[in-house]
Amino acid sequence: MSRNGIFNAAGLKQYKDAITTDSNEWRVEIAIGFSDLGLIPGQENKSIAFAIFIRDNGQDIAHWPDNSDKDSPKTWGALSSRNSWGKVDLETQSLMAVPTAPITGENVTIAFMYTNKGNSPFSGVQIGFYVDNALIKMLNDTRVIEPSGSLIASAIWRATSGNHTISVKLDPLNIIYETNKDNNELSITIAAKLAMLTIKAEEGVNITVNGNVTRVGSSKEAIFYANLSEVRISAQKTNYFADNRYVFQRWKLDDVGSNNSTIMLLISGDMEIEAIYKAEYMVRMSFLDSKGHQISPPSTVRFIAPNGSSIVLRGGYDIWLSQGTMTITSINWSDVNVLPSDSNYNVVGPRTLSLNCKVFDVTVAVGDSLDLPVAGANVMLVLPNGTKASRVTGFDGKAIFLRIPTGRLSGTVSNLGIITTITGRELISDLTLNVTLALSFGTIVFMIIIVAAILVVLAFYWRRKAKRQESDKLLRSLGPPV
Repeated sequence: MSRNGIFNAAGLKQYKDAITTDSNEWRVEIAIGFSDLGLIPGQENKSIAFAIFIRDNGQDIAHWPDNSDKDSPKTWGALSSRNSWGKVDLETQSLMAVPTAPITGENVTIAFMYTNKGNSPFSGVQIGFYVDNALIKMLNDTRVIEPSGSLIASAIWRATSGNHTISVKLDPLNIIYETNKDNNELSITIAAKLAMLTIKAEEGVNITVNGNVTRVGSSKEAIFYANLSEVRISAQKTNYFADNRYVFQRWKLDDVGSNNSTIMLLISGDMEIEAIYKAEYMVRMSFLDSKGHQISPPSTVRFIAPNGSSIVLRGGYDIWLSQGTMTITSINWSDVNVLPSDSNYNVVGPRTLSLNCKVFDVTVAVGDSLDLPVAGANVMLVLPNGTKASRVTGFDGKAIFLRIPTGRLSGTVSNLGIITTITGRELISDLTLNVTLALSFGTIVFMIIIVAAILVVLAFYWRRKAKRQESDKLLRSLGPPV
């Protein structure tokens, strides 16, 4: 059954046609003016009683509520407004995000302003905040918004990387009856980026951020991108390049630093941090005697490093030092300090120090009273370190002692059971000791030769004398000449 047409609405001056729905039920839309209802827009009357009584051909065929009595308003239903009756027209005014260019992981405040263009105050507005059409917050604004008044609502969103559309919708569930629904939505676009972490360091150094390794280039900077969060940063402790190296000293961030090569850093935005390194150079030590000949390494070397620290080396004499002056305080060689006269050395890069130590050669020249060299004499020296060394003179009468540390020398020369003392001498350069023996094999031979010569002369003399005596005796026996 279908029935269309104009219905009478008792007491109402405005109404609309009644039509049937798809289910053959009746639907009627009626517009009732405030004046017909005795209402003044904006006043504090929030509800009105009403009932529906439907008659057809003079007969009651339906009413609402079911127990309603047209003569008893107490049995009627009620229409309520959350504030007061009147026209409501909510309109978006502005939308902004702070910060406007957020870092990934940063909290973004979405601030939204809306106004009431209607003539009735209103409260309980639902506001939907969306990012890329995904709801991030549904706000029930319980404040009262007066006619022509404005309110600001906000939501917090933790930014993710990329470009995003932020939008706000007034009454997204379409609960409020408004005169205009086309002004309830507003959108903006923002771009969120990762925070840029700039790490300054020496070229060639490896920097690790949350497990990602980057080698610092010629710009002496490494760039990393990260969320706003705590990151783990590690700097390579030592970077070698031939005979040069860089040694990590500390992290520097706004004049606050850490000596630990691994730190945890809270990223709060684009940041810059510097890894402070110290350049060091390989210094190799070579030990020479007074003639420039290589000698065996000393037992210890003590020196003051350019940074002021006192260092003792034992057995290994290649060391990394920073730029500056190193001062050698002792070279203990054969238990004697053989430190060269020049003990200060500048370190401006890799270098080899040729240290001419106070190590000398000693020659003992043994001769006799005839100034002849004495071969085969046993020469014993007491060295500056207290040890004894022995040599036998050669055909030239010399005994040579090589690489003797500086200090006081003494000793003896033994020959033919006779010991001659060598008095103490200070060894400050190559030294030749001349020792004269009172008796030597050569002297003895010479004396034997002299004695033999004397005896021969005497024998010849006595022999001639004897012959002369015999001749004189013969002449006397012959008598005087006739």
